[in-house]
Amino acid sequence: MTDKDFDELRSSAFFAEVRAELVNKYIVLGHKENEAVKEVDAFLSDRDRCEQYLEMRRVCTESNSGGSIPWEYGAFFLIGLLGNLGMKFLNDFSSGDDVTRGLSASNEVVSMTCSTSAVIENALGMVS
Repeated sequence: MTDKDFDELRSSAFFAEVRAELVNKYIVLGHKENEAVKEVDAFLSDRDRCEQYLEMRRVCTESNSGGSIPWEYGAFFLIGLLGNLGMKFLNDFSSGDDVTRGLSASNEVVSMTCSTSAVIENALGMVS
């Protein structure tokens, strides 16, 4: 960053916002307002100390300003869900017994439930 770029940055609204946030952070940490302003101004006036911090803040605010992250998560979730369901559908369709396999699986669950409940009833002596 050249001196001209740094001077332009110091006169921008972004710089004023960063300065206000840093002063507020100092105050929250228990410093007096005049001490906080003095420390922040000393930090921001030294180009070597604050250049990397300001660049990091600029990049972060630019990347988060779009608000597209929730939409991206939703889109990736839907793509994954559709891909997963599509693969299951293709697997069932290619095996040829998609309807009968589903019915036999549900019959197995019902028969397991019935036999388990019969065992429990016999064990408890509830069957006459």
